[in-house]
Amino acid sequence: MINGLNDIFIKRRFSDGTERVNVQFHHRNELRSIIEKLLEGTGRRVDRSTPIVDTRLADGSRVNIIIEPLSLQGPVITIRKFPEEPITAKDLIKHGTLNEDMYNFLKQVIQSKKNIIVSGSTAAGKTTTLSALLDFIDGEDNGERVILIEQIAEIKLPKKITNNVQL
Repeated sequence: MINGLNDIFIKRRFSDGTERVNVQFHHRNELRSIIEKLLEGTGRRVDRSTPIVDTRLADGSRVNIIIEPLSLQGPVITIRKFPEEPITAKDLIKHGTLNEDMYNFLKQVIQSKKNIIVSGSTAAGKTTTLSALLDFIDGEDNGERVILIEQIAEIKLPKKITNNVQL
């Protein structure tokens, strides 16, 4: 997370807070050059007429960039990287996000084909939780169709869920 020239932070998966990094940019041009490189090949741009952009990078990461006049402290960049291996529901237990009772309840709800709404603030773990809950969907040849609706596509459906639509 880059908040202007002098405030750079990292948030690690399953950690409570952010940590400040002892790195600074000396000139706006340095940061502007990084923004241009990040957006290279995405077909997106950011400038005074379009001061906010949210897109995916080639490696699957998500990047959000906000510049002046919306950002008063200078360019703001947030890069969200996704794990190579998807998080499982058992991982959520291991990291203290779920306990066994919650795990069993959610598994039963999903396998009985009930609707679930997952909501929360930024970085609360909504995407991680939903990704992990996909473990409970049988997928292969069970006649189920999974429709995944996201504002920004982040969730990778497991290969076993063959009949799917992502919007």
